[in-house]
Amino acid sequence: MANKKEDDLLKQSAKQRLAKVRYDYQPPKKKKNRVRDYLNVVIIILVLSGLVISLLQLL
Repeated sequence: MANKKEDDLLKQSAKQRLAKVRYDYQPPKKKKNRVRDYLNVVIIILVLSGLVISLLQLL
């Protein structure tokens, strides 16, 4: 009886560890991040060019 209980506990803890590993490991999503990086670069370039144009107009 105690042996079966121990086995069940071991199986349960192993399942919990496996679930935790599965939860922790998320494969990298490359395409979405790449698009976001390109958008960030474009936005930064637009903002900087806008600042330069406004500074040139002030001169």
